[in-house]
Amino acid sequence: MNSLLEAVAKSVCSTLDIVTALQRCRTILQDVAPLEGLFVGKHVRSEQRVVYLADVNRDGGRAMEDDIWVPGPYHEYMMSTMRPESRLWRPGDDFPAMRVVAGVVVPNNNSWIEVRLREDGEHLAVLGAYAAPGQDISELTRILLDVREPLALSVANQLMARGLLDFIPEAGSARPSPVSSDPLADKTLPMIWKSSAMHVVAQAAEQVALRPCTVLLLGETGVGKDVLARRIHDLSARRKGPFVHVNCGALPESLIDSELFGHERGAFTGATTRNKGLFEQADGGTIFLDEIGELPPQAQTRLLLVMEELAVRRVGGTGTVPVDFRVIAATNRDLEEMVQAGTFRRDLYYRLSGVSIRIPPLRERLEDIPVLAPYLLRRAAGRLGLINCPEISEDALCTMFDHPWPGNVRELASVLERSLILHPGNRLHLEMPTAGKVGGTGGGKTLTQGIREQITQALRQAGGRVSGPGGAAEILNINPSTLRSKMQKLGIPYGRRRTGAA
Repeated sequence: MNSLLEAVAKSVCSTLDIVTALQRCRTILQDVAPLEGLFVGKHVRSEQRVVYLADVNRDGGRAMEDDIWVPGPYHEYMMSTMRPESRLWRPGDDFPAMRVVAGVVVPNNNSWIEVRLREDGEHLAVLGAYAAPGQDISELTRILLDVREPLALSVANQLMARGLLDFIPEAGSARPSPVSSDPLADKTLPMIWKSSAMHVVAQAAEQVALRPCTVLLLGETGVGKDVLARRIHDLSARRKGPFVHVNCGALPESLIDSELFGHERGAFTGATTRNKGLFEQADGGTIFLDEIGELPPQAQTRLLLVMEELAVRRVGGTGTVPVDFRVIAATNRDLEEMVQAGTFRRDLYYRLSGVSIRIPPLRERLEDIPVLAPYLLRRAAGRLGLINCPEISEDALCTMFDHPWPGNVRELASVLERSLILHPGNRLHLEMPTAGKVGGTGGGKTLTQGIREQITQALRQAGGRVSGPGGAAEILNINPSTLRSKMQKLGIPYGRRRTGAA
């Protein structure tokens, strides 16, 4: 390791804050090369935009919230797997789209360099550097390529915090899917916040992630305990290992031992093969025990034994199998009260609660709604196949601020999705819950009834046409294939002549 790389690595790797990391890096590099500023940008491929994370220069540093839609030529350049590892841009280069995008951080008439940051060999983000007009910064390219590796960790953590950590595999390669028993693992929300309350939670997660301790997550249903558990795993030394999400409340009591600890062939009727339990599947990674308070007493005893011995005994087995895992548990119940009532083992409670993190309910952090709601809305629109995503008006935000959100973030996501389905258009019309029913006329319709009525009405208006100009898909602002899928699930017949009876 050369002295420059060593100096950058020591200064950068002692912080996870990207602004601090860039400031320290600039202080070191400005002594060996002409350098005015550094910045980091992330290309979000699915939304054709560049998000700027941080910018530092001689006047200081700032964490950025800026993003910019990228013109077609620059988007195509960023999408190409043939992009070079670095590129030097000078004023007057014949690529005006690049100037439009970089102009957010690079002063006019300055030359700048972009260097690709990588993690495990895959594209992560771009590190940029610029100098004053007239300065020759060609040598700075080699220097940035030499020191980019320690900066990648800070950038990865910043991207993770903002839900932007999507690796881009190079041509001919593929990133392996993480091992997980959670069927919804690919739908886990990123951790998004603006409130000081959630900032404290995020900081606590970063601290415990680096320590090999058991963590207990507390909070109401829907606050995002699964999101925080995933974040702790992704920040930990076990991030390359499996993340196994176990919903303890969904395990049938008769199958808990077999599901958690595995079974040998012939252990019971139907056990035709040896089966690894969820703890064995979590070997080398993290097991997330969601709704831990739902485990029956017998399973609590077995769990305590496994945690103490770091070994499992499969059902029907005679020996033990060593396993290496980290436990993150979560509950919306008061475990102390359950201990007093005798329904939860005291020794297991002490084992789980060494480090506890409470996630506040949404009503205590309303500042998060303006950043959460747009993300959840775009996510729902994409899942529903909508062509356009409506804007959230100030009136809609005020309505959201006034609601108590007993179901927390999960309820917010449900309300936004339901509103998109029942009121398609360019402006969001919130369909807020009332006494557990979907609002509107008709004495409180179910969601399925509301969707059926919207589709049927659009089909009548379109004369039975699903796609094409004036078709129901266009009226509903939804992809035709998505609409056909919805119609099939709801039993709504196709075709002009059959629609009248739907």
